[in-house]
Amino acid sequence: ELMRNVRTYPPCDEVREDIKKLIDLGQKCATRGFNILLDNRSKAGEFQMFEFLLEEMDKYKVERNPATSGILVGYHGRRGHPELAEQELLTNSPEPTDPVLFTTIIDVFAKAGNLRRAEYWMHQYEKMEPKPSVILFNAILNTCARCRSVNSAE
Repeated sequence: ELMRNVRTYPPCDEVREDIKKLIDLGQKCATRGFNILLDNRSKAGEFQMFEFLLEEMDKYKVERNPATSGILVGYHGRRGHPELAEQELLTNSPEPTDPVLFTTIIDVFAKAGNLRRAEYWMHQYEKMEPKPSVILFNAILNTCARCRSVNSAE
């Protein structure tokens, strides 16, 4: 029900009521629920609703987790602010280990045309244990293709 209602901005009364119901389910469920909503609105390009939901999350003191950080990294990238995406990553995941976070930040810089920063994050991930995954190598090849850098792909 909440997913259907959050498609319009400004939010209707039903959205506010549904958010309260989500909060009543407890911290863990609220975090997961907000993460789903935030990710969905960010990918749909509905940034005003995304920002409203983030404010509601903070208002109700819903805890953020690494998934929330990854969603925020992607959101800043979609808004065209790779420096804010990187700041989010460094502030809320100072020692990131999740391949999804790495591929997200690499993709953000690749889409922004900043091969230098994309390569920096590729090298950071290569230093990690366990070794990089297929997901990362796919992101690396996509980054190099976007930046038209055959030498980097090699």
